[in-house]
Amino acid sequence: MFKRIVLFILISMLCGMLVGCGINNDTSPADYVVEPDNGASHNGAVEPEPQPEMDKETSHIMIMNILTNSFDGIGKITYNEEYEVYLIEPTDPAFIESMIYISEGLPAYVAEWESLVSNMQGLSSSISDLIPEASVAIVNPANPENILLHIWQGIVIYDFTDDE
Repeated sequence: MFKRIVLFILISMLCGMLVGCGINNDTSPADYVVEPDNGASHNGAVEPEPQPEMDKETSHIMIMNILTNSFDGIGKITYNEEYEVYLIEPTDPAFIESMIYISEGLPAYVAEWESLVSNMQGLSSSISDLIPEASVAIVNPANPENILLHIWQGIVIYDFTDDE
């Protein structure tokens, strides 16, 4: 149970880090362009200049570093270039055991899985902010060719618990 709580916290932190890394909040008054108000429709609002976007390779390296550090001891992170998907392969024995209970439909574990899915949707949305075509997936630790959860731009593409 403790490891599941830690996993939930790590994924929540990861979502926050990805969102935070994509935005430059270090602005100074010199970063804002103020034009004289000549009655235009902007209602006097001051808008910051757009921040330069990171290139795809820099974004990919940053995402891999954050995922690898966040899932250290819980799962192995790889990237499939062909399908542009970040793969999380569970390595933690307690997490792997939980996957068995989830597949058996035990209510407490299914509820935790639903919470994990929700957090992974946030993670996927954050990744999509940096690399729109990239997705994130959790693979079956017994057979990494099989995906258990696949999310793209915050939308669940596949969730093995939905299979009947």
